[in-house]
Amino acid sequence: MAGVPVGTWLGQQTNWRVAFFALSGIGLLILVTIAALLPNTPVGLGSADRGSAPDRGRYLSIVATTALAVTGAFAAFTYINPFLTDVSGFSEASIGPLLLVRGVAGLAGVFVVGFLVDRYGWQIMVALMAVQTVALAGQYAMGGSQVATVITMSVSGLTLAALSAALGARVLAVAPGGSDMAGAGTSTAFNIGITAGAFVGGVLLPGAGVRSTALAGALLTLVGFVVVLAEPAFSSRRHVAPAAHEPAPEDTYVAAPLQPSPRPSDDRGIAGAGESPSTGQAGAAPTRNLTARSLHRTTTGGAQGVACVVGSELGSHTGGDDAPVRGAHRQVVTRPAGTASVL
Repeated sequence: MAGVPVGTWLGQQTNWRVAFFALSGIGLLILVTIAALLPNTPVGLGSADRGSAPDRGRYLSIVATTALAVTGAFAAFTYINPFLTDVSGFSEASIGPLLLVRGVAGLAGVFVVGFLVDRYGWQIMVALMAVQTVALAGQYAMGGSQVATVITMSVSGLTLAALSAALGARVLAVAPGGSDMAGAGTSTAFNIGITAGAFVGGVLLPGAGVRSTALAGALLTLVGFVVVLAEPAFSSRRHVAPAAHEPAPEDTYVAAPLQPSPRPSDDRGIAGAGESPSTGQAGAAPTRNLTARSLHRTTTGGAQGVACVVGSELGSHTGGDDAPVRGAHRQVVTRPAGTASVL
């Protein structure tokens, strides 16, 4: 934000090598500061090592949105100097202050998004894509007006910086695996966007002219807007089965092997503990077809433990509360000893 205008001014006052040396010195200072101050947390033990709501579908949508939005932004911004001088009519000396205005707008965007992104992550991304599309389209349409150019350039700077801030928070939320690798993925998409944007603008520059770079940026961002708008449809969490703790309907097929218990169950038609239902003799634990209601009575009657087969009703339920439901899809669920199975 401050580096672009300051580097531009420094390059104009001296030469480009001085600007690069200054940037290298600042980078070295930052490296020493990080090494000295950041805590040495073991890998895998940090609170941000995993996404708080992992979602592979949303994460991939964010990566695609990032690549498209940054490509659009840098298709225009890479060639902002010739745009300002050749299209808008600004002098070369005014480039640095104009970029400073853009940088201040970007800083404001970071602060605003920082307050909102935790609660409205997806909505923030949608808004940023929409605003950047309008700003770049306005820069193309009204590039001959200096006032309009300053406004649209500043707004596009705000959205790009705000996008960078929003990405960090969103990756920590939806990272499907480790957040470090997820962050590396979005960083890669961001850098691909920078390179691709410069390439697209460079292709357009000789033929369509520098003004067309803003239009190309608007169209690319519009595609990113469509992708982020459809992000909920890509969510992997939409296809996750209901949690195991959710109550099952009473007419659920249950088959339970009855283990020996201190006293017989009072369930209708169920033999005493450890006895065969057909002979009444002790033997292997039988398996009975029970409903969720009768299973509850059986396990609270003293069973030592039960392995339940639970599934959704596929056939018709007739014959009262304790009649089995046939044709169910089965899933094994283990209950601890002496626990009431309320399904």
